[in-house]
Amino acid sequence: MTFDIQTATPVDPAILDRDLLAEYQHSGAETVFLSIVERYSRLVFSVCLRNVNDVQAAEDASQAVFLIFAQRARTLKPDIVLAAWFA
Repeated sequence: MTFDIQTATPVDPAILDRDLLAEYQHSGAETVFLSIVERYSRLVFSVCLRNVNDVQAAEDASQAVFLIFAQRARTLKPDIVLAAWFA
């Protein structure tokens, strides 16, 4: 699965993480994945940048984090705090 942060749709703040995760676990829909990326891309990028101290490496690491999330999402517990998982 590939994604482009530029095409991510704005996320309604009223939609809870657990609802987004449940929908992604159920459907695997790219639009739901992109909503999660939109919600957490800044957090993930900032954590990566703090760790590698290089913008390009942080962008690459951020994409890797979201790819790992896409692969493991179905195994996550429904009550997981996504912000904690991504941080």
